[in-house]
Amino acid sequence: MQNKYELMQHLDRVMRRINDSMHQKIPRIDTNRVGPLGTKVLTILADNEPASIKEIGTLMARDKSQMTRAVGALESKGLIKREESPHDARVGLISLTVEGRTFVEAVKQIMSEVVDEVIEPLSPGEIKQLSTILGKL
Repeated sequence: MQNKYELMQHLDRVMRRINDSMHQKIPRIDTNRVGPLGTKVLTILADNEPASIKEIGTLMARDKSQMTRAVGALESKGLIKREESPHDARVGLISLTVEGRTFVEAVKQIMSEVVDEVIEPLSPGEIKQLSTILGKL
């Protein structure tokens, strides 16, 4: 069905537009040189803290070694902290510091700006409909 190909092209265009806009805007707040991977770790952690490296890796579909390096870099920048799990001393739990939380809030503001740019041509009804459809995926 040709409509599936066309749909894929539209989705790809929107995703690229979002990605490009985020990559252009994030550097203005990324004074700690967190980078795209670190930004993703922090935003995922904000919604799932405290979490282990394994849990974050699973949510991001990344292996433990990648996550260990990313978490170490974020910890050295003072954006996250590690604590021992109260349930298992072998597991370290990661959570945001005040600085990490401040960075995530700035990222969320940029995300809001990017979404506003992307959905600008849509009517309020179309935006609601799009949200419903995307929520099903």
